[in-house]
Amino acid sequence: MNCKEDIEDSGIELAILALASGNRGGGTAATTATTFTLGGTVSGLGTDKTLVLTNDGVDKSITANGEYTFDAAVNSGSTYNVTVKTQPTDQSCTVSNGTGTASANVSNINVSCADLTPALKTGAGAIGGYTLNANEDGSTQLGVARSYTDNSNGTVTDNATGMVWQKCSRGQENDGTCSGTATTASWAVAGTYCSELELAGESNWRLPSRQELETLVDYGKTTQPRIDTTVFPATVSDRYWSATTNALNTSNAWSARFSTGLIISVGKTSTFSVRCVSGASKVYTSNFTDNGNGTVKDNATGLVWQKCSQGLSGSNCETGTATTPTWGDALTECSMLGLASRTWRLPNINELKSLVDTTKESTPTIDTTAFPETFDGNYSSSTTLTSNTTFIYAAVFNTGATNNAVKTNDTAQRVRCVSGPD
Repeated sequence: MNCKEDIEDSGIELAILALASGNRGGGTAATTATTFTLGGTVSGLGTDKTLVLTNDGVDKSITANGEYTFDAAVNSGSTYNVTVKTQPTDQSCTVSNGTGTASANVSNINVSCADLTPALKTGAGAIGGYTLNANEDGSTQLGVARSYTDNSNGTVTDNATGMVWQKCSRGQENDGTCSGTATTASWAVAGTYCSELELAGESNWRLPSRQELETLVDYGKTTQPRIDTTVFPATVSDRYWSATTNALNTSNAWSARFSTGLIISVGKTSTFSVRCVSGASKVYTSNFTDNGNGTVKDNATGLVWQKCSQGLSGSNCETGTATTPTWGDALTECSMLGLASRTWRLPNINELKSLVDTTKESTPTIDTTAFPETFDGNYSSSTTLTSNTTFIYAAVFNTGATNNAVKTNDTAQRVRCVSGPD
């Protein structure tokens, strides 16, 4: 064998040895995995607030708006699922584009945060000659405390909502007692009156939305009108206009009836009383998240709702029959509900009204994607009617209105329990 053949043979032997060495023990040569970053943009996060996101057990704390990136990268081809682990105090944040498969750096997992709009206390409390149930609204008194400041200039500030109200009704004198006579107007005239009103050096007055107007109703009053008459004296015990058109019948608009506390749809050509509002609008749109465990979170109020009406189950509430328990049984059933290991209750009327979608042009007037198979009718609240304690307030999802229902009726009222707010 000549020298050239020896050299070639030696090269072959070395190559074989190298391959054998690299595969010793049955392994393969080490390779470096390709990784990608996960991130996006946060908006709406309040000052001095902390949001915690999580993906596959890896957390990311965020304290400011703007771009963010998870500290840990993910392998190419791996799936990711970014969710909110801890909400900032008094805010609710939602994630968009939070799921996918990593094939490049991801920078569009955006998070939008907004202040909660928690339900107000209804005003319910002790009622003379009536024994409160431990689970009803008058006992639990949940929600944001109500209080007002008389600005001594014809206006009243709602300290819970920040809205500034006209103290006296249209036609009354802007004095300490709202002397004179309140005058009524059609819906169109009422809107014009408010938009042209100049009061307390302000000209940005408007006819209140339904959501704004119904914050004035005090369901704990045992006398008419059902409003704080210390700061709103001489309020008429009848209907006041809202600016909100009834989407089911655009010839009508919503009104609040302060003799009963009911929210009622009435023809726009009717004439009713007027009280204007100014300041930032407090109209909110519910933004629901299906938690995948039989519960739905309202990201506007922070409340967590039973997805299916009591008696129904399944991912689309397709199993079972919605039950119609008496009011007493409904209180008990909600308090004993163990869904998602949460503490549940029958909602008060302010909480229940927050589910009404006034923009719906068909019934039921609720987001049926979030709450499928909702009954086209009454749902019970935990709020007792003070003027007749055999009745409660109910939300009516075939009209969007509220009404009164008999507590002992076991054929008419459905039930949806609530928890939180979170």
